[in-house]
Parts: sequence; structure tokens; C-alpha cells
Amino acid sequence: MMKKSLLCISLSLALAGCATDPKEIVAPALPDAFEATVAENAASEVNLQWWKDFKDPELDRLVDLVLKNATDLKVAMLNVEKADAVLWQSGAKLLPTIDAEGTAERTGKDFHKHDKSTFEVEASAAWELDFWGKSYASRVASLESREGAKFAAQSVRLSLAGSVCQTYFDWLSTNAAIKSTAMSVENREKALKIVENKFNVGVATPVDVENAKSSLASIKADLASLKLAREKLITAMKILTGDLTVTMKDGDLMAVPAAVKPGIPSEVLLMRPDVRKAEADLRAKGALVHVARTAFFPSIKLTADTLTVGGALNQLFHTSTWGAGLMIDLPIFSAGSRIAKYNEAKLDEQIALEKYRQAAFNAYKDVEDALNEVRYTKDIADARRVAKVSADKAERRAMVRYEAGVASFMELLDAQRSANSANVAYYNAHESELNAIVHLMMALGAVEEVDTN
Repeated sequence: MMKKSLLCISLSLALAGCATDPKEIVAPALPDAFEATVAENAASEVNLQWWKDFKDPELDRLVDLVLKNATDLKVAMLNVEKADAVLWQSGAKLLPTIDAEGTAERTGKDFHKHDKSTFEVEASAAWELDFWGKSYASRVASLESREGAKFAAQSVRLSLAGSVCQTYFDWLSTNAAIKSTAMSVENREKALKIVENKFNVGVATPVDVENAKSSLASIKADLASLKLAREKLITAMKILTGDLTVTMKDGDLMAVPAAVKPGIPSEVLLMRPDVRKAEADLRAKGALVHVARTAFFPSIKLTADTLTVGGALNQLFHTSTWGAGLMIDLPIFSAGSRIAKYNEAKLDEQIALEKYRQAAFNAYKDVEDALNEVRYTKDIADARRVAKVSADKAERRAMVRYEAGVASFMELLDAQRSANSANVAYYNAHESELNAIVHLMMALGAVEEVDTN
């Protein structure tokens, strides 16, 4: 009686130690609010199709195109399908397997005459009882891996949308700089003619002429560099969209849409697909720890088989034998391999936990950086806009003063260089202001769920 009680207690402890309920994952402690401030006109809700807030049909077309054709997204979706197949396999282990085999034979003394026919059908079934929860835990791990693959696809989708926006803004900014630089080329060609005319009448010096030529050659080189950058942007967009015939329409840099209020950090974590993937990976590793733990316990399998023999098909099931049994596979000695595998699984779980914590901290950092970027790129763009307007006025006035003989050529040359630099700097600052909104939406994890059907 005492032995039976001890056996029951041991069995209960073993089952309790092999419980497959998922652990509760506690999110890393984060501040109650973000330190960076947002503008008063910031939106309170996040638009998951945030690129449409820029109100540019060409941008909408390009984003739609990349989300349909991008190779990276297709690969990510194939990984989701692959995870589905693995999940199906793990679920099948919870069910019994059934096999059947049949043979037919005819024998005789003479080649053309058969004296005897024999038909056999053998069927077998086996079912490994998931007594310790191994198969269930394997299925949980596969399910979480499938969730992780889905979140990875969402991350790819978000990254692609952001890359398209940034490439398109770079395209618009480069085109604006090309137009501005082309006007600078015209102004310096005009200045060179004026200097040459003044030199011919003895008013300008040879140094003025050479400086004018050098200035013109430099600005032409800048223009060529910008055109090269534009061609590279076209190629980049072709690769992004997976369409080597894609083109981008020229246009002006659009107005910057309002930013969004990020909410509290713990809510941001629920939106970030990379954080959700890290959590799914952690749950999967936790389930695999249970799988490794079950290696210390015996596996139990129910088996059944039947054999039927007949001299004719209509007599096949008249004579049959059957059997049923219980198979127990008890691990005894493995030179420490089971312990090593269990320790490996535990370490994998700890690594996944640290990666989850790091993903959460990175999410917080990304949002803080993006909020500050939105705030200060606006200040930078506003200042660059003022500098551009003033530099353009200074260039026009310097040209008038030089033609009137009041100013030196070096004054005109400095004004031209300042005007071109101020214009290009403004376009870059405006591009950065637009990209700051993109970075904020990516940091918030603003992306629609992928269709995994």
C-alpha cells in the first residue's frame, strides 16, 4: 500500500513538473511616458496607412506597388506558409497513425497452371500517448514560431513602406536641388559674360575672369553629381518595387503632415511587430524547454495490428489474427546528453528573454529619437527656409551692384555660392522633416496585419 502511494505521489510530481501552460511574460519596466514633447496639433490616433497622410497620389501608387511585388515581402510570406506546414506536422503527432499493407500470391507446379492463390492484408495502428505533454508543447512551439513569422512579415511590410517614402522624398529633394543648381549655372554663365566684357574694356582683372570660370565649372560638376544621384534613386526604386520598368513622376516637396501622439510606452510595445516577434520567440523557446524536459520520462505507445489471410478475395476476412499492446520506452543512460539538451533549451530561453527585453528598450529608444527628430527637424527646416530667402535676395542684389560697378566680383561670387548652398541645404532640411514623420511611424510600428490566408 505504501509503495502504491509513493508511486502516485511521484507520478503527480512528474506531471506537475511537466505542465504545459505557457508562462506569463512580464514586459520590461518602461517609463510611464515619453520624455520628448509633441506639437499641440499632433493627431491622437495612428493611421496604419500613414503614407497617405502626405496626400501624394504618386507616393500612394509606389507604396501599393512595393507591397504587391517586393521580393522581400514574398519571401516573408513564404516563411509564414512554411511555419504553417510545420505547425500542421506538430499537430499530427497528437493523433494516432494507421498503416495498411496488402499482398497477393499465386503458386503452382506448372508455369501455365496455378494451383493456389493467397491474399493477405495487414493493418496496424499506433498512438503515442502525450502523457508528459511533449507533443502538445511541440505544437505550442510551432504555433509561436508561426506567429513570429507573421510578425516578421509585418516588419518587412513596414520597412518597405518606409524605404519607399524615404527614396521618394530623396527623389523630390534631388529634383528640387537640380532645378536650383541649374539656375545657378545660368546665373554664373551670365556673370562670366559680364566679367569677360569688363575685362575687354579694362575694368575687370584676369583673376576675376579665372574665378568666374572656376565657379562655373564647379557648379556644373555639382549639377552632374545631382543628376547621377537621381539616376541611382530611380534604380533603387525599381529594385524596391520589383518592377524594372517603374518610373517616378517629378513633383514638389509636399507639406509635412502633423505628427501623432505616441501614447504610453507599454501601449507602443503592443504595436511594434519586432517586439511581438521577440515575445513569440520567447514563448516558443519556453515550450521547447518543456519538450527537452520530457526526454527524462518514458514514452508510452499503444499499438494494434491485424492480419487476414484468404485463398480468394471473398474469403479474405474469414481468417484473421489480431493483437494489441502497450509499448514503453524508458530512458536509462545517455551519457548526459539529455541533461545537456535540457540545459541548452534553458539557455536558449534565457537568450530569447534578453532579446525580448532589448527589443522593448530599442522600441522605446526609437520612439524617443523619432519624436525629437520631428521636433528639431522642423526648427532646422524653418531656419533653412529663412536662410534660403535671404541668400536669394543677396544674390540678386549683388548682381545688380556688380553690373553697376559698385561691388567687386568677389562679392558677387560669394553671394552666388551662398545662394546655391542655402537652396540645397533647405531642400535637404525639408526632406529630413518629411523623413522624421516616416521614422516616427516606423518607430510606433504602424503597420497593417498581413493577410496570412
